[in-house]
Amino acid sequence: MWKLLLDLLGSKKSNGLNLSLFMKFVDSGITSNELLVHFMLRIINQKSEKHHGHQGCDCFAPGTLSWGWDSFIPLVDLEDLSNGFIVDDCIMIEACIKNVSVIY
Repeated sequence: MWKLLLDLLGSKKSNGLNLSLFMKFVDSGITSNELLVHFMLRIINQKSEKHHGHQGCDCFAPGTLSWGWDSFIPLVDLEDLSNGFIVDDCIMIEACIKNVSVIY
């Protein structure tokens, strides 16, 4: 199972100027192995097809169960209503897991 971690004020690394977005692995059934995961996270533009996203390929292992971006999108871009990321006070986030490989 996966969970999204979002910080609207960004992490300390982003100096509060960016939204931070991470994917976290929370399935306790696979704790002794590592998972190599190809994934994509994106914020949906609700007015056009100009979505904002990032792709990653990271190893989810015990002790390192979340990966993502401290500076996913600048807050000025996110909060600019003309950009279409926020509509009716709602933001849409899409997560796509493309491939998962178990590493023994």
